[in-house]
Amino acid sequence: MTQISSGRADLHLHTTHSDGQPTVRELMDHIRDNTELDLIAITDHDTINGALEAAVMAGDYPFEVVIGEEVTSLDGHVVGLFLQERVSPGQTVEETVERIHEQGGLAFAPHPFFKNGFFSNKGYTMVGLGERLKDAGMDGIEVINSTPALRWANERAQQFAEKVGCLARMANSDAHIRQAAGKSYTLFPGKTAADLRAAIVGRTTQAGAQRYALGELMTYLDFWLRNMKMGVPASRKYGVAAVNRQRAALS
Repeated sequence: MTQISSGRADLHLHTTHSDGQPTVRELMDHIRDNTELDLIAITDHDTINGALEAAVMAGDYPFEVVIGEEVTSLDGHVVGLFLQERVSPGQTVEETVERIHEQGGLAFAPHPFFKNGFFSNKGYTMVGLGERLKDAGMDGIEVINSTPALRWANERAQQFAEKVGCLARMANSDAHIRQAAGKSYTLFPGKTAADLRAAIVGRTTQAGAQRYALGELMTYLDFWLRNMKMGVPASRKYGVAAVNRQRAALS
């Protein structure tokens, strides 16, 4: 495939508003100083507070900010973009995508073929939809997620996208440390958020990625080890198993 001359977006980023290490300001400063991104989306787990904070300060930065959220559905994670309000977790994937579309947003499947039950004590902080996404009304699929050790899952996602052929192909960092931002990116014709929306709808996006430096990988390893030492609180709060427990408690 010929690479298009285009804008560059990272549409899957985490901050201290959920389970990310950097504050919004720290993340945005790093993106300004160390990447070539034209557009970003803060997509904290089950909240848009980080994205709203980023949108308020966006005028101080040379890139646009899209309001996003990584929603914990009962079937796996779904990222909503161009949101106006928070999408509640604990719904089926179809219901989650419908809630995103109702407010004029777009939905994509992040890391669709990865489940990290080992590291999250089976809380699944990073759980993909698998082939469940096929008939969910999704707009896009993340074919490259630059979290280290996802090569096999990324290959599965690329094969699935080839087979289905009706989803916008995206690449994002899923950054939980600021150094990861922009390591994978979605290419699209144009430079603006409106251009990105049109590219996702028109299926004209492309996926791009670059390698981590050794020091960056060590920083990520340190982040994971610290989380494991703390008992992986994110798995208890943002995992599918946690949402199921909360739903059962309310029924």
